[in-house]
Amino acid sequence: MTDLRITATDASTVITGAANVHRFDAPTSREIASTVRSVLGPDPAGAQVHIAADPQRLRELTHALADYDIELTTEELLLHDPPTDTFRAVPDEPQSRSNAWIIAAVVAVVALVCAGVIWVQTRGDDAEPAAEGAPASAPAPVAEDAPPPGRRSRRR
Repeated sequence: MTDLRITATDASTVITGAANVHRFDAPTSREIASTVRSVLGPDPAGAQVHIAADPQRLRELTHALADYDIELTTEELLLHDPPTDTFRAVPDEPQSRSNAWIIAAVVAVVALVCAGVIWVQTRGDDAEPAAEGAPASAPAPVAEDAPPPGRRSRRR
């Protein structure tokens, strides 16, 4: 049974077993070796460590861990090999279009809701009745003898 399993690629480094670390960057070989030493401690007592990486990284890690009391096994990751898991990193075209439509619909709904809230807020301020206790604004008084606007009064 492997105590520590490390998979290092240019995009990420995953350490499982005695520690579970997922780094979405490419730490140096020295940083990976330091992590192995800190996880297994000063006396690893022949712990089994398996490293999968490109050939250059494997050489660096083998050298960096040479004086450490572990049983090291390695596996070369070749860049042209297809992924062995069933996860598809890039969706097929029909699903991609479907996702785009779903995202567009969600954005449209959110925009309509925001516009409605803004409209209600601005409309609500104009139509709001006078506060309690404050006199309501009354229309200007009209003189009883005054003619309607736009007409001249006739004198009798």
